[in-house]
Amino acid sequence: MKSQYYLGGATLTGVVGIGGYYFLQHRQWLIAVVQQFALDMRSNAYGPFILAAIIAIMSIPPILGFTFMVMMTGFVYDFPMGILPAVSGAFMGSLLCFGLVRKLRFDRFIPMSTSQEKKYQAMQEAIKEGGWKMMVLIRICPIPWQFTNMFLSLMPTVTPQDYILTGLIASWKVTVEVWAGSQLANLSDASLPPSARRLTLVTLAIGLVIMACVIRWIYQVTMRKVDKVKAS
Repeated sequence: MKSQYYLGGATLTGVVGIGGYYFLQHRQWLIAVVQQFALDMRSNAYGPFILAAIIAIMSIPPILGFTFMVMMTGFVYDFPMGILPAVSGAFMGSLLCFGLVRKLRFDRFIPMSTSQEKKYQAMQEAIKEGGWKMMVLIRICPIPWQFTNMFLSLMPTVTPQDYILTGLIASWKVTVEVWAGSQLANLSDASLPPSARRLTLVTLAIGLVIMACVIRWIYQVTMRKVDKVKAS
Protein backbone atom coordinates (compact mmCIF):
# COMPACT_ATOMS: atom_id res chain seq x y z
CA MET A 1 0.00 0.00 0.00
CA LYS A 2 2.82 2.41 0.91
CA SER A 3 4.54 1.71 -2.39
CA GLN A 4 1.35 2.73 -4.20
CA TYR A 5 1.28 6.02 -2.29
CA TYR A 6 4.96 6.63 -3.09
CA LEU A 7 4.37 5.83 -6.75
CA GLY A 8 1.33 8.10 -6.87
CA GLY A 9 3.24 10.90 -5.16
CA ALA A 10 6.20 10.52 -7.50
CA THR A 11 3.89 10.52 -10.53
CA LEU A 12 2.06 13.63 -9.32
CA THR A 13 5.36 15.38 -8.61
CA GLY A 14 6.62 14.49 -12.07
CA VAL A 15 3.46 15.74 -13.79
CA VAL A 16 3.53 19.01 -11.83
CA GLY A 17 7.24 19.43 -12.56
CA ILE A 18 6.84 18.85 -16.29
CA GLY A 19 3.78 21.10 -16.41
CA GLY A 20 5.62 23.83 -14.52
CA TYR A 21 8.62 23.55 -16.85
CA TYR A 22 6.51 23.90 -20.00
CA PHE A 23 4.57 26.77 -18.46
CA LEU A 24 7.77 28.66 -17.69
CA GLN A 25 9.10 27.96 -21.19
CA HIS A 26 5.94 29.02 -23.00
CA ARG A 27 4.19 31.27 -20.48
CA GLN A 28 4.12 34.33 -22.76
CA TRP A 29 2.45 32.34 -25.53
CA LEU A 30 -0.02 30.76 -23.08
CA ILE A 31 -0.89 34.13 -21.55
CA ALA A 32 -1.40 35.59 -25.03
CA VAL A 33 -3.74 32.71 -25.97
CA VAL A 34 -5.78 33.13 -22.77
CA GLN A 35 -6.03 36.90 -23.22
CA GLN A 36 -7.11 36.53 -26.85
CA PHE A 37 -9.76 33.99 -25.84
CA ALA A 38 -10.98 36.42 -23.17
CA LEU A 39 -11.23 39.23 -25.73
CA ASP A 40 -13.14 36.99 -28.15
CA MET A 41 -15.63 35.93 -25.47
CA ARG A 42 -16.06 39.48 -24.17
CA SER A 43 -16.84 40.82 -27.65
CA ASN A 44 -19.20 37.94 -28.48
CA ALA A 45 -22.83 38.50 -27.54
CA TYR A 46 -23.18 34.76 -26.90
CA GLY A 47 -19.95 34.55 -24.87
CA PRO A 48 -21.63 33.80 -21.50
CA PHE A 49 -23.73 31.04 -23.09
CA ILE A 50 -20.67 29.55 -24.79
CA LEU A 51 -18.69 29.48 -21.54
CA ALA A 52 -21.66 28.04 -19.64
CA ALA A 53 -22.03 25.29 -22.26
CA ILE A 54 -18.31 24.43 -22.09
CA ILE A 55 -18.47 24.28 -18.28
CA ALA A 56 -21.54 22.03 -18.48
CA ILE A 57 -19.74 19.60 -20.80
CA MET A 58 -16.68 19.59 -18.54
CA SER A 59 -18.89 18.66 -15.58
CA ILE A 60 -18.99 15.11 -16.93
CA PRO A 61 -16.05 12.79 -16.14
CA PRO A 62 -13.55 11.92 -17.43
CA ILE A 63 -13.47 15.31 -19.22
CA LEU A 64 -10.96 17.64 -17.53
CA GLY A 65 -10.66 21.43 -17.44
CA PHE A 66 -13.72 22.31 -15.34
CA THR A 67 -11.88 24.51 -12.82
CA PHE A 68 -9.88 26.25 -15.55
CA MET A 69 -13.00 27.19 -17.50
CA VAL A 70 -14.77 28.40 -14.35
CA MET A 71 -11.78 30.64 -13.63
CA MET A 72 -12.00 31.88 -17.22
CA THR A 73 -15.48 33.30 -16.53
CA GLY A 74 -13.90 35.49 -13.84
CA PHE A 75 -10.98 36.30 -16.14
CA VAL A 76 -13.34 37.33 -18.95
CA TYR A 77 -16.22 39.02 -17.12
CA ASP A 78 -14.61 39.91 -13.76
CA PHE A 79 -16.28 39.37 -10.39
CA PRO A 80 -19.22 39.15 -9.78
CA MET A 81 -20.36 39.29 -13.43
CA GLY A 82 -18.72 35.93 -14.17
CA ILE A 83 -20.71 34.13 -11.48
CA LEU A 84 -23.89 33.61 -13.54
CA PRO A 85 -22.36 31.67 -16.48
CA ALA A 86 -20.15 29.67 -14.08
CA VAL A 87 -22.92 28.65 -11.68
CA SER A 88 -25.47 27.97 -14.42
CA GLY A 89 -22.94 25.89 -16.37
CA ALA A 90 -21.97 23.87 -13.28
CA PHE A 91 -25.61 23.22 -12.38
CA MET A 92 -26.69 22.27 -15.90
CA GLY A 93 -23.62 20.04 -16.18
CA SER A 94 -24.58 18.20 -12.99
CA LEU A 95 -28.04 17.52 -14.43
CA LEU A 96 -26.51 16.34 -17.70
CA CYS A 97 -24.17 13.98 -15.85
CA PHE A 98 -27.04 12.59 -13.76
CA GLY A 99 -29.11 11.89 -16.86
CA LEU A 100 -26.26 10.17 -18.68
CA VAL A 101 -25.22 8.04 -15.71
CA ARG A 102 -28.74 6.90 -14.87
CA LYS A 103 -29.61 6.32 -18.52
CA LEU A 104 -26.43 4.46 -19.54
CA ARG A 105 -25.93 2.59 -16.22
CA PHE A 106 -22.28 3.53 -15.81
CA ASP A 107 -22.05 1.55 -12.56
CA ARG A 108 -21.66 -1.63 -14.62
CA PHE A 109 -18.32 -0.40 -15.99
CA ILE A 110 -16.69 0.87 -12.77
CA PRO A 111 -14.74 -1.85 -10.93
CA MET A 112 -14.05 -1.26 -7.22
CA SER A 113 -11.61 -2.83 -4.80
CA THR A 114 -12.79 -4.14 -1.43
CA SER A 115 -11.70 -0.97 0.39
CA GLN A 116 -13.33 1.25 -2.24
CA GLU A 117 -16.53 -0.77 -1.99
CA LYS A 118 -16.57 -0.30 1.80
CA LYS A 119 -16.03 3.44 1.45
CA TYR A 120 -18.76 3.59 -1.19
CA GLN A 121 -21.18 1.74 1.09
CA ALA A 122 -20.24 4.02 4.00
CA MET A 123 -20.95 7.07 1.84
CA GLN A 124 -24.34 5.64 0.92
CA GLU A 125 -25.18 5.02 4.57
CA ALA A 126 -24.01 8.53 5.50
CA ILE A 127 -26.22 10.05 2.81
CA LYS A 128 -29.12 7.84 3.87
CA GLU A 129 -28.70 9.04 7.46
CA GLY A 130 -27.83 12.70 6.77
CA GLY A 131 -30.04 13.23 3.73
CA TRP A 132 -29.53 16.14 1.38
CA LYS A 133 -27.43 18.04 3.95
CA MET A 134 -24.82 15.28 3.85
CA MET A 135 -24.90 15.43 0.05
CA VAL A 136 -24.18 19.17 0.17
CA LEU A 137 -21.18 18.53 2.44
CA ILE A 138 -19.86 15.93 0.01
CA ARG A 139 -20.37 18.29 -2.92
CA ILE A 140 -18.46 21.18 -1.37
CA CYS A 141 -15.55 18.95 -0.34
CA PRO A 142 -12.27 19.37 -2.30
CA ILE A 143 -13.32 16.73 -4.80
CA PRO A 144 -13.56 17.69 -8.50
CA TRP A 145 -17.10 18.72 -9.42
CA GLN A 146 -17.38 16.21 -12.25
CA PHE A 147 -16.48 13.31 -9.95
CA THR A 148 -19.00 14.27 -7.25
CA ASN A 149 -21.58 14.44 -10.04
CA MET A 150 -20.80 10.88 -11.08
CA PHE A 151 -20.39 9.61 -7.52
CA LEU A 152 -23.83 10.84 -6.44
CA SER A 153 -25.44 9.82 -9.72
CA LEU A 154 -24.24 6.24 -9.23
CA MET A 155 -25.90 5.92 -5.82
CA PRO A 156 -29.33 4.29 -6.07
CA THR A 157 -30.37 5.86 -2.75
CA VAL A 158 -29.98 9.39 -4.16
CA THR A 159 -33.29 10.64 -5.50
CA PRO A 160 -33.51 13.02 -8.47
CA GLN A 161 -35.12 15.65 -6.22
CA ASP A 162 -32.27 15.59 -3.68
CA TYR A 163 -29.67 15.51 -6.46
CA ILE A 164 -31.16 18.59 -8.14
CA LEU A 165 -31.50 20.48 -4.84
CA THR A 166 -27.93 19.79 -3.69
CA GLY A 167 -26.57 20.51 -7.16
CA LEU A 168 -28.31 23.89 -7.17
CA ILE A 169 -26.97 24.77 -3.71
CA ALA A 170 -23.42 23.46 -4.14
CA SER A 171 -22.93 24.89 -7.63
CA TRP A 172 -22.40 28.27 -5.95
CA LYS A 173 -19.07 27.04 -4.60
CA VAL A 174 -17.57 27.94 -7.99
CA THR A 175 -17.80 31.63 -7.04
CA VAL A 176 -14.41 31.20 -5.35
CA GLU A 177 -12.81 30.13 -8.64
CA VAL A 178 -14.56 32.98 -10.45
CA TRP A 179 -13.07 35.46 -7.97
CA ALA A 180 -9.61 33.89 -8.38
CA GLY A 181 -9.93 34.21 -12.16
CA SER A 182 -10.81 37.90 -11.84
CA GLN A 183 -7.71 38.47 -9.70
CA LEU A 184 -5.53 36.74 -12.29
CA ALA A 185 -7.03 39.02 -14.94
CA ASN A 186 -5.98 42.04 -12.87
CA LEU A 187 -2.45 40.65 -12.50
CA SER A 188 -2.16 40.12 -16.26
CA ASP A 189 -3.08 43.76 -16.95
CA ALA A 190 0.14 45.47 -18.06
CA SER A 191 -1.28 48.92 -17.22
CA LEU A 192 -1.86 48.00 -13.56
CA PRO A 193 0.30 50.17 -11.24
CA PRO A 194 2.93 48.27 -9.20
CA SER A 195 1.22 49.15 -5.90
CA ALA A 196 -2.14 47.86 -7.14
CA ARG A 197 -0.45 44.73 -8.52
CA ARG A 198 1.12 44.01 -5.13
CA LEU A 199 -2.20 44.57 -3.36
CA THR A 200 -3.97 42.23 -5.79
CA LEU A 201 -1.30 39.58 -5.33
CA VAL A 202 -1.51 39.79 -1.52
CA THR A 203 -5.32 39.68 -1.64
CA LEU A 204 -5.23 36.64 -3.91
CA ALA A 205 -2.72 34.84 -1.68
CA ILE A 206 -4.71 35.53 1.50
CA GLY A 207 -7.94 34.46 -0.20
CA LEU A 208 -6.42 31.19 -1.41
CA VAL A 209 -5.04 30.39 2.06
CA ILE A 210 -8.42 31.03 3.69
CA MET A 211 -10.14 28.96 1.01
CA ALA A 212 -7.72 26.07 1.54
CA CYS A 213 -8.31 26.12 5.31
CA VAL A 214 -12.09 26.17 4.92
CA ILE A 215 -12.02 23.36 2.35
CA ARG A 216 -9.80 21.24 4.58
CA TRP A 217 -12.14 21.78 7.54
CA ILE A 218 -15.20 20.84 5.48
CA TYR A 219 -13.45 17.74 4.19
CA GLN A 220 -12.48 16.64 7.72
CA VAL A 221 -16.03 17.19 9.01
CA THR A 222 -17.48 15.18 6.13
CA MET A 223 -15.02 12.31 6.49
CA ARG A 224 -15.64 12.14 10.25
CA LYS A 225 -19.35 11.74 9.60
CA VAL A 226 -18.69 9.04 7.00
CA ASP A 227 -16.26 7.19 9.29
CA LYS A 228 -18.77 7.37 12.14
CA VAL A 229 -21.41 5.71 9.98
CA LYS A 230 -18.88 3.17 8.74
CA ALA A 231 -17.85 2.25 12.32
CA SER A 232 -21.44 1.82 13.44
